[in-house]
Amino acid sequence: MPHRITLSAKATSELRKIKKNSYAFDIQDCGAPFSPSSLPVSECIEYTVFINKEQLKKLMIDKEEFRNHNLFIEGEPTLNIPMDLCPGEIGVICTEIHIVEPHKGKHIDVPKETQGFCVLSEITISDSFRNSNPQERKLLERFDYIDKHGTIDEPIVINKETKSLEDGYTRYLAAKERKIKKVPVKYS
Repeated sequence: MPHRITLSAKATSELRKIKKNSYAFDIQDCGAPFSPSSLPVSECIEYTVFINKEQLKKLMIDKEEFRNHNLFIEGEPTLNIPMDLCPGEIGVICTEIHIVEPHKGKHIDVPKETQGFCVLSEITISDSFRNSNPQERKLLERFDYIDKHGTIDEPIVINKETKSLEDGYTRYLAAKERKIKKVPVKYS
């Protein structure tokens, strides 16, 4: 299984065309501001992300506006790209890229364990979830979190192929009620 890397930040460079249908840009990730006891604090790392024309088109933003958006990127790290194409310390071959919409003008922190984003209306709900009654207290806690942070506190678990909900029904309901269009997801 290939290694995976997840980044969430704004691009630190302009979008560069490297081949007919390929682009690259740089992004800096400084990691968590704290580390577990007795371990060193993470340094900032500059990554060069490689995306294709289809991925860029899917974002539905102009190349000129590219640096103005917070991005969620998942991909495979690579060290074997020539330095003239990869000025970052580590190259990332992008497998997923999404815009993270700001909440009330603020950056939204992507929940840990997020593996991607899914349009909420594309998630299918089984009858067993529909017939369940989530605890009102939990639903109110989810509303409160969304109101403060602009997103759910943990990713919803879905099947990657079918997009059927497997866990996180209360978060799904809260996101739907608060009209969140895309939610962080984790694949089963």
